Amino acid sequence: MAVLAGWSALPMFAQDNEVSLSLEAAVSMALQNSHTIKIADLELQRALLQRREGQSALYPQVEAYSTLGYNYAIPKMVIPGEVFGQSGSIPVEFGTKYDWNSGIKVSLLLYNQSYYTSLRVLTQLVDVQRLSVEQKQEELVFQVSQLYYLCLMMQQQQRVLDSTVANIKRIENITTSMANKGIARNADALRVAKDRIKVQADAELLGVQLAQQENLLKFLMGLNLQAKLVLTDSLNQAGSLATKSEVLVPSTTIEFRLMAKQLQIAELQQESAKQEYLPSVAFYAQHYYQGMRDEFDFFDGEKDRFSKAGVVGLNISVPIFNGFAKRSKLQQQQVQVKQLRFQQEQLNQLLTKNISDAELNYSNSLVALAHYSAVLDMAREVYGVTLSGYNQQAVSLTDLLIADNELTQSELSYNNALYQVKTAQLNLLKAQGQLLNR
Repeated sequence: MAVLAGWSALPMFAQDNEVSLSLEAAVSMALQNSHTIKIADLELQRALLQRREGQSALYPQVEAYSTLGYNYAIPKMVIPGEVFGQSGSIPVEFGTKYDWNSGIKVSLLLYNQSYYTSLRVLTQLVDVQRLSVEQKQEELVFQVSQLYYLCLMMQQQQRVLDSTVANIKRIENITTSMANKGIARNADALRVAKDRIKVQADAELLGVQLAQQENLLKFLMGLNLQAKLVLTDSLNQAGSLATKSEVLVPSTTIEFRLMAKQLQIAELQQESAKQEYLPSVAFYAQHYYQGMRDEFDFFDGEKDRFSKAGVVGLNISVPIFNGFAKRSKLQQQQVQVKQLRFQQEQLNQLLTKNISDAELNYSNSLVALAHYSAVLDMAREVYGVTLSGYNQQAVSLTDLLIADNELTQSELSYNNALYQVKTAQLNLLKAQGQLLNR
């Protein structure tokens, strides 16, 4: 399978059990190793072979044959006796006990408009299979990209939790030291330890979930599950996207192009049904040797055992009446064309809506990211001031723990907002039919 031009990066293998992957490398590996894509490629190959099979009738059809028959009861015909100068009827045998024919038949289709149209249908079916491969590639690119960003987000969340644990440990050390000096209560030290254990448990659970998502990403890429992934991209990297003024029409999406192909096929099938009323012309030729003997002595060496025969001609077939089967078939095709036109119109409206929704979702995700960024800056400032005040015993432990928890939640929310922006980018590119061209 050919890898898409936009996804040609290769992974870097730092060690036998460690793989460094950019998003492009991850997508490229998935496209190369996906069994779903390979199966779709085989379907495309089969469609190409079916078209080649359909085109075979355009070439001369040559057949060699040999038939040997034994007439254990020879047919008879009654002939008036007057033919032989006798009275009454005389039964006469026609044929011999053994009949052996060997020869070559040649035929060539000269004109059949319905057949020519059916070849155009086969070509459209090949295009449908190509679009099917492209659709599966798009689905895989979307799935791998979204999963890659999810793993990045979870890694950042894990770093936030690890940092929070480290912060709480520092607070715990300060509180324990103050309790030992009689400045703080032992209950305060226990309270901080309880918060540390809770955050550690959250970090461990997140680590398990991250490992599961990384295994799914390895599976999609066809990578050994024992390999260690190092994701080299960052959620903070900005992606290039079309603005509203550059939004493409729904006809660029794979779904719309598939529907257009299905409509073209239905229209061609309707045209082919009409053309079945037209005559067809074929050339034929036959050259053969015929042997008719009462005894099976074809190989006795005499020259008169077989006689030569041959024929050349045209076969013209003109359909006249077949019980209204052709008319019913044509009416079915006309109904199908109307149905697909309505479906195409409905799909066009749906895809237009999807583009509008994706634009709105992307814009809202950027606004939300800006808000969470501002909140994070304020949470960091509040935590710094509160920690300084606690060290000077001007702020209570409760206020410090509250500030630390708010900082953690702000960082987690900010990272999730980054992930939502990336997901919105993917959805917008897919809605515009540009995901494979990024």
